[in-house]
Amino acid sequence: MNLRGFYKATGVCALIYAAASLLSYALWVSASGFLAVTATPPSPDRLLSLLQLSGNQASARLDGFSFFFLIPAGVGLFAYLRERKPALAMTGGAFLAFSIVALFQATTMNLSMVTLVQGAITDSLKERLTAINTIMFTYMMPGLWAGAVANLLFGIALQAQAGKARTLGRLFLAQVAGFLIAFGGFAAQRDAIGNTGILVQVLAAAATFVVLGMMLRRTGNEEVEQGRPQGRSRAAGASA
Repeated sequence: MNLRGFYKATGVCALIYAAASLLSYALWVSASGFLAVTATPPSPDRLLSLLQLSGNQASARLDGFSFFFLIPAGVGLFAYLRERKPALAMTGGAFLAFSIVALFQATTMNLSMVTLVQGAITDSLKERLTAINTIMFTYMMPGLWAGAVANLLFGIALQAQAGKARTLGRLFLAQVAGFLIAFGGFAAQRDAIGNTGILVQVLAAAATFVVLGMMLRRTGNEEVEQGRPQGRSRAAGASA
C-alpha cells in the first residue's frame, strides 16, 4: 500500500495544529494574563468576566477548530509507529484516543459557556456557568492524564529511532515534564509554577507537531522514492 499521500496530508495537519494551538494559547494569555489558571476554581463573577473577554472567546473557538487537524496528525503518527514499534503504538494510540474524546467534550462545554454569556446575564446564568465549568473540569483532567501517558509512550517509542524521530521523542517527553510541573505546581498551591508548567507543555507541544509534520512529510517523500522505478532497471528491461 502506497502511503505517500497519506503521510504528506497528515504532516500538513500536524503543522496546522501546531500553529493553531500556539495561537490559541497566545490569545488566552493576552486576554487573561499569564496567571489566569489558579489552584482554586474561579468565583462565578471571575468566571463570567473571563468568558466575556474576546480573546478567550477566540481562543475557545480556535481550540474546537484545531481538533480537525489534531486527529489526522495523531493517525499519521500511529501509522508511522505501527511499522516500527507496534506494541507502543497501539497502547499510546488508545490513550491518545481517550484523551481526544475527553478533551473534545471539555472544549465543547467551554464553547457552550462562551455562547451562553452572549445573552442576558442573571444570577441563575452564573450558577449554570459554574456547574458547567465543574463538569468540564471532570472531563478535562482524565483527558490530560491520558494525553500525558500517550506522550510518554510515544516518547519512549521514538527515542529508539534516529534523526528527527529521536528529536520528536524528546519533545514528547518534554510535554510530559511540562504537565507534571503544572500538576505539581497547582497541587502545591503555587500558581506561578503551575502556569509555567502549562507554558512549557504548550511550547513543547507546538514544537512536537512541527517536527512531526516535517517527519511525516519526509516519510511521504521517501515513499515516493521507494515507489519510483530505478534507471538501471529500466535500461535492463529495454536491452532485454
